Amino acid sequence: MPPDRGLVAVGWNPRNLVQHGTSKVVGIHSVLVATGEGDGPMLADDAQQSAAELEKIFNAGACQGVKASVKSEQLSPTSVPAGAGRPTFINYYIRIDDSTRTATLTLGQAGRLLREVQPDWDPDQLFDTISTWGVAVTDTN
Repeated sequence: MPPDRGLVAVGWNPRNLVQHGTSKVVGIHSVLVATGEGDGPMLADDAQQSAAELEKIFNAGACQGVKASVKSEQLSPTSVPAGAGRPTFINYYIRIDDSTRTATLTLGQAGRLLREVQPDWDPDQLFDTISTWGVAVTDTN
């Protein structure tokens, strides 16, 4: 199994781990919380690394002033089975912001942007490309 892949929890028992696709275990609470790679949520370290790499590319090219930061969302189920603890699911995303508009990317989309972004792209080209992937680009004005 490649090092960037992890395990998915099956059932409520941590001993019931099975290898499955490209998911990674986020943490162990009363249950194991798993996220997927590709177009799914990402782990904190993946998010920090992707944001730093994107910001470096932006600052070295025509996208100076565009920021890449980590955004997280925490979710807890409203009900859990009796005797189980309440897990917290944390999803990490990359937020791209040029002070006039923003876009929120998954790990797969951030990786795609890292592969496709060109040093001569200006912010308009950057956000146009992101919007062609079906990602919402919102005006901040």
